[in-house]
Amino acid sequence: VQTGSLFGLSPLARDDGSPQIEAVLARNLRHARAQSGLTQESLGVQSGVSRYVITHIEGQSRNPTLQTLEKLAVPLGLSLEDLLSDTQGQLV
Repeated sequence: VQTGSLFGLSPLARDDGSPQIEAVLARNLRHARAQSGLTQESLGVQSGVSRYVITHIEGQSRNPTLQTLEKLAVPLGLSLEDLLSDTQGQLV
């Protein structure tokens, strides 16, 4: 799914060559965690999501629920839109 913003716009079909949502989420989560100076373990403690789950999300081998994404977003100071948007590593 591709939009300018996840809120208020209809989803568009993904163009060829655009990254899969799993890759976007993994990249954004790793980047935000690094920018916050958090390890997977410390993010797990702060979010209540196990390090095991975080490892699998970052490795693109697990599709988290929206509730899990919300738990991860809070200690990182991000919105769900930030985690799921293809910003090429330019998170706020």
